[in-house]
Formats: sequence, structure tokens, C-alpha cells
Amino acid sequence: MTNKIEFEPSDWPTPHLEPTAHKIAVFLHTYKSKIIDFNTFMRISGTWKMIDYVPKLQKWISGIMPRPKKAATDTREMIALIEQIFSVCNNDDDWGKIRGLIAEKVFEIFFSKRHPNGVKIGYGVKVKINSQEVKYRPNSNFNSGQDSDGPRQTVDAGSWDSLFGEFVEVKFNPEAFHTKDINYLKLLESTLNHAMIRHQIYLVTFDDPDLIKNKLKQIGLLNHTSRFKLLGKSEILVS
Repeated sequence: MTNKIEFEPSDWPTPHLEPTAHKIAVFLHTYKSKIIDFNTFMRISGTWKMIDYVPKLQKWISGIMPRPKKAATDTREMIALIEQIFSVCNNDDDWGKIRGLIAEKVFEIFFSKRHPNGVKIGYGVKVKINSQEVKYRPNSNFNSGQDSDGPRQTVDAGSWDSLFGEFVEVKFNPEAFHTKDINYLKLLESTLNHAMIRHQIYLVTFDDPDLIKNKLKQIGLLNHTSRFKLLGKSEILVS
């Protein structure tokens, strides 16, 4: 039997957020060195709320741009884009969505260049292997504040050329990987192995891959049997 992988769109469209996320992705591929500052912003702003973000944002901006008129062009452009993020978010749900969306858009530019025409690609999709959807459904849910487990049935990106599949989970920072993400990918890998489909599963952040590995080992999500490949900013932000 010939194996078949299908991608079914799952993410809700967010047309009011996607243009800004795409602009930031293009900016970071153009000015690759700014990923360090942007990464810092994403890390420290994780708990911000729309109701009181202004003083926190201004404090961070003044730290990296104390003299705005003398700041480099790329720094000023980055700040303008970050301010645009908050202008397009209507609530805290939007703020959470655009954070993940930015990471995905940065990766999409890399992934689209990686695969030539004719390769099936999906973003934010459910995966069907020989017509059977891969769904992770734990016996019980937990949420500790820093980690969570629960139902999961999508990958951030996937490709299939009829012989080999790639499947990707993308986060800006290693801390954003949760048990539910890894357990879904483990189930996906087991299903692919059972069907004897050649594949590779990637964990992507815009940080050092060793930081990803250490973080996931620390919370028990990676061990010596894990075959996931880790990619960081040096692999993704290439010409």
C-alpha cells in the first residue's frame, strides 16, 4: 500500500494579526542580528496584559533605545513594529495569538524556501496518515502555570513529498514548549513509525538549540530515546 499524508487546516484565521506578524518575520530575516533583542522582548513580555502593558513597554524601549534620535535605523524599525503589535491586538487573547503567530511566520519563510514546488506543505494543520487523523488525548489534563497537558492535534508546519515527511513545532523560546506539545509529537512519531513512513520531527526556537535541549530535559520532555531534531536561530535565519 502506498502511504499517504494529508494536511487539514485547523488554525482559526486571524486577518487582523497576520499582516503585522508577517512584517516582523520579514524584518527579522532582513536584520538577522535583531533576533537577540526581539527574543528578549518576547521573553520578558510573556506575562504582560493589554490593560497595563504601556509602562512596561516604555521601560524596555528606553533600555535598548535611550537616545531615540541617535538609534540605528533597524532598532527604530523594530520598535515601531513592536508598537504595531499592540495596536492590532484587541484583547489578551489576540496578544497570546500573535506571539505564536510571529514565530510561525518567521519559520514559514525558511520552510517555504526549503521545499521546492510540488512538495505538499501545511501550516497550523491536522495530520492525517493514511486517512487517520493523529489526535493526542491524555487521560487527565493539568496546568501548573509553567507547563500544561491537554488535547492536541496539530503541527505548526508539515511537508510531504510522497516519500518523506517533515513535521515541526515552533516556539520563540524553549520555555514555551509544554508537555502536550511533546506528547503529541511522540504520538505522531509512533504513528509514522508504525506505518513505516520516513520522516523527521523538528523542535524550533529562535534561541540556542542547547538551551532547548536543556530546558526540555529539565522538565522530562526529552530523554535518550528522543529522535526529535532541534533547530535554532542560526539554522532558520539564513540567507
